[in-house]
Amino acid sequence: MTADALTGPTHRGGEIGWSLGAFTVSLKTALPHLHDSVRFIYGRHPKAGPGTFIDVPIQVNGIDLGPRRLFRPRAGFRVGSRTPLYPTPRRHAPLLLESGINWVIGSEMHGYLLLHAAVVARGGDALVLPAPSGSGKSTLAAGLMAAGWRLLADEFAVIDMETSAIHPCLKAISLKNDAIAVMRERLPGEVLPDVYLTQRGHVGLLRPSAASVLAVGQSARVKWVVSPRFAPGRELSLSRVPRSQAFVTMASNTFNYDVLERHGFHALADVMSGADGYQLTHGDLDAAVAAVDRITADA
Repeated sequence: MTADALTGPTHRGGEIGWSLGAFTVSLKTALPHLHDSVRFIYGRHPKAGPGTFIDVPIQVNGIDLGPRRLFRPRAGFRVGSRTPLYPTPRRHAPLLLESGINWVIGSEMHGYLLLHAAVVARGGDALVLPAPSGSGKSTLAAGLMAAGWRLLADEFAVIDMETSAIHPCLKAISLKNDAIAVMRERLPGEVLPDVYLTQRGHVGLLRPSAASVLAVGQSARVKWVVSPRFAPGRELSLSRVPRSQAFVTMASNTFNYDVLERHGFHALADVMSGADGYQLTHGDLDAAVAAVDRITADA
């Protein structure tokens, strides 16, 4: 991929199309603020030009008619003839887009083993952060990206069933509450200006670094698996765990392990055959980033 390709999402017959690495997305929308957010977050990504196969063809538009569209306007998500997600306030359309892309990937892309994990890499060596929501994996991935690691994914570790490599799925990093201000300070100009108040608190979107986008076509091999947990006020604790325990942690965070059955088991076993496992509990992002740098320093 050349730098000339990185001019961002473009219109394809009324659509905006771009590549996440493993998957391509096309979006139809008539919402100007969603156009603006897509260009901010994905404007550095490769285009999905004419003739490109689209994995994730979606629509996000206003759905209200009559007076409601003036007082409490909503946005709806559609993929084909399906509307699998609840409408949101129209202002939250960028969050609905991110959730919709996640829904399509998690529901339909069963040619890969999909894990709920953030992934960063140095060169061809990947560090996987498998964890349930609320564990701080996104903030830690953002901190590592700010420290020079290449981002591959925030939500999905996309594992090739044949090669055991992880392919990039380069979406926005979802930041919550205090993490938004932290990353605005560390990566000025990289967090979407709008912040959204949701039931989970305030949510912001951090775009992948330019260096990560330049390497969007490069897969990586899993070398480290770090299961993170953010615990405010806790001192850092980092411990090595048996590979079998790391395997169980990875398996428990898969989206489609039950769909792939034994094929998923063998693929994950291959992935873990050369990986070291750790558990990380921390209450300070700088300390966590430094700890990860220590265990990966010899790579």
